[in-house]
Amino acid sequence: MACWPFDKTRDFSATTIDVDSLDSLKAEKIKKYLKSKGIVISSLGYYDNNLHPDPKVRKIFHEHLYKVIDTAQLLNVELVGTFIGRNSNLSVEDNFKEAKEEFTKIVAYAENKGRKIMIENCPIVGWQEAGIPGNLAYSPQLWDKLFELIPSSFFGLNFDPSHLVWLGIDYIKAIKEYKEKILHVHAKDAQVLNGNLFPKAIWEKAFGSHGSLAMEM
Repeated sequence: MACWPFDKTRDFSATTIDVDSLDSLKAEKIKKYLKSKGIVISSLGYYDNNLHPDPKVRKIFHEHLYKVIDTAQLLNVELVGTFIGRNSNLSVEDNFKEAKEEFTKIVAYAENKGRKIMIENCPIVGWQEAGIPGNLAYSPQLWDKLFELIPSSFFGLNFDPSHLVWLGIDYIKAIKEYKEKILHVHAKDAQVLNGNLFPKAIWEKAFGSHGSLAMEM
């Protein structure tokens, strides 16, 4: 369920549960209603740029993410999904350093609440810069680095194979190799249009060796 703030000026946002106003009484009402319909919430989602270059904006995003984690605890939902994001002012290596600093704190907060943080592998090309990926978690090489930096069983993937298809990555092999880290899955139809597959050279230019799709997948 979507848990973005109620801000209608934003792109890529939706709000099913208002985490800013939720309390224990409202949470019990939601749980009772869902139970009456035979529905279980698989995860709460708030996908924003957690490495935003403006510290003030980043702080606002993180504070909201913490509220989503609190809401997950109130609703007995195990998983909270988000993006790593990207600081477009920094190199890839420096982005990894910031990701370690920020997500070590975020994952620790979630673990203290008994919740798990999962990151989606959408590249979000053009999010910060035209033609450039805006999310530092779109390929297996990037996952390896992130899981090395944040070695927690409370940190994993919200796996969306459609993005891997677009990048020419064998998603079946990725499922086998990362099965211990896949906490949740997106399912959708996908049609392969060869002319729209992303050129490898652009990814290598954007993210250097970390953007390469030349791995044995």
